[in-house]
Amino acid sequence: MVAGLQRSPLLAVVRERLLPHAGKSLTLDIAGLRLGLLIAADGTVLPADTPTPDLAMQVSPDRLLRRAFGDAAAFDGLAFSGDAALAQTLGAIARDLQWDWPAVLESFLPPGVSAPLGVAAARVQAGWRETLARAETGLRDYAVNESGLVGRTEMQRFLRDVDELREAIDRLDARLQQLTARTA
Repeated sequence: MVAGLQRSPLLAVVRERLLPHAGKSLTLDIAGLRLGLLIAADGTVLPADTPTPDLAMQVSPDRLLRRAFGDAAAFDGLAFSGDAALAQTLGAIARDLQWDWPAVLESFLPPGVSAPLGVAAARVQAGWRETLARAETGLRDYAVNESGLVGRTEMQRFLRDVDELREAIDRLDARLQQLTARTA
């Protein structure tokens, strides 16, 4: 089963993009959950606990959720410290990654099972995206048009300001971590 997943065309593309970074390590911090990874010589990603990774990144759970539902810009402006080229490669992979559920499942399940399961998974994902888009539109329309609380331009400006503030905080946090590491 795992061997089939490793032959997945999707993962083959990811491994190919990671090949230039073979031997490098990274740490992902997701809401306090620290995940250490090592890029092997063939581009596969293995679990590893490296005290001084080449790249350290912090990703908030809301950004992961936004990306899972198709927001290609969810990882823009993430705070990181270390190898900028590796961070750029990971960002490009995350931005370009589109799950082809039937193909992924076919790589480790028999075709009779993977085809209907893949179609169902793709429909569920599309349904969630549509539901989220409708909820966002409905809430925005209510806030702008019916509640009289906020105008459309004010709402857009506020959301843009929140994104800019989040990015500034991420940059500040990364800088503080660098300074703390230097003084330690």
